Amino acid sequence: MTPRILTLAIAIAFATTSALAAPVPKNKQTAAEKLAGRWQLMKSNGKAPLQPHFVVFTKDGKMTLEVGDGDSPTKYTGKFTATNDAIDYELKMGTIKTEKLKILAFTADELKTADPDDIEEEFSRVKEKK
Repeated sequence: MTPRILTLAIAIAFATTSALAAPVPKNKQTAAEKLAGRWQLMKSNGKAPLQPHFVVFTKDGKMTLEVGDGDSPTKYTGKFTATNDAIDYELKMGTIKTEKLKILAFTADELKTADPDDIEEEFSRVKEKK
């Protein structure tokens, strides 16, 4: 085979395999990006919380837990990583609390998790006011 034909054969083989490769999805959100926003705790083990609890997740892996009523709730800050089936977080609450939550259900507006003690918590996304 001459060098020119060999080069052409390699080019055709490469073009064919490249064309058959699965397309890379554009704009595919990471789990952290899907989770980003403000979430209100609605139920913990089937019961409403005694005081408001909000969790704010950011796209860059930061989180804030807000507990209490009024203009000055108690705030705890930390960081998290998320996959499609779990949220690992570290929160500064006097001491550092680390935990891995199993995601039981997750839609655009609802999140249900279970902690290592099998305490299930249900959250609703807080809609932004426009």
